[in-house]
Amino acid sequence: MFWLEISVITPKEYRVRVENLITGMGGSVKAPEIEDDVSGEVTVTGYFPAEAHAGDTVRLLRARIRNVLGAHPDITFAEVHGRDPETGRRRLCTTFRVGERLVVKPSWEAYESSGGEVVIDQDPTLAFGCGTHPTTALALAFLERCLQKGARVIDVGTGSGILAVAAAKLGAGEVFAVDVDPVAIEAARETVAQNNLQGRITVIEGNLLDSLTVDCDLMLANVYTHLVEELIPKAFSKVVPGGRLILTGFTAEDEGFVAGLLRGAGFDVEKVALRGRWVAMMARRPS
Repeated sequence: MFWLEISVITPKEYRVRVENLITGMGGSVKAPEIEDDVSGEVTVTGYFPAEAHAGDTVRLLRARIRNVLGAHPDITFAEVHGRDPETGRRRLCTTFRVGERLVVKPSWEAYESSGGEVVIDQDPTLAFGCGTHPTTALALAFLERCLQKGARVIDVGTGSGILAVAAAKLGAGEVFAVDVDPVAIEAARETVAQNNLQGRITVIEGNLLDSLTVDCDLMLANVYTHLVEELIPKAFSKVVPGGRLILTGFTAEDEGFVAGLLRGAGFDVEKVALRGRWVAMMARRPS
């Protein structure tokens, strides 16, 4: 077994809160070293089992630490305990199919597409995995079913950029991929370049929809539950009449709450899909 090591540089007064975040998410914390540091900062080191969805652990921890510190955290990641990092990452990802036509593959695996398949090249990173999380799969399946050729698409909380790339490869005219996390922005740009879509996808750093002035025919949003209440009214103003919102990132416990927010903002909830405890909804703004 190998482990995901997370090191966080934090002001000393936040050390205990950061340690509690790590242990509260199922990790363990390395005993702090005695430091004579006049800078007022310490390094908190924690460990998580490196499993198939380690990327989701990283994203959630990064978001929670950012909320505690009020700024983007200085975090580094490593795979440890004697396993080569590249070998470890490859063990976490292999080619898989989503929906009827979409195929996601890492660069080191050969794949011969056939029958109108749409192949997305996606290499995993410690921050974002390789797109196998249920929320990603649910969003991709909805996207494949409802995207119309030439549509303008906004992907909110783009992460690795996999949904934006899928939209472009399925025939979207313009795609805007937005994320507040600089690590996500870098990862999304790498995925866009890996799929040779630099001229069709614009990657933007910003909070939710605050940095966008364009409307869209389809909006994709795979975001944390605590952002849904803020996002939905803004999404309604950005989706054109007759356009759709694909929303995921929340669990079955919040399904009724999210559906109520969508209807309250003016959306019609058209479809709901579940995978395990995760939920995705497709909603339409009336014409």
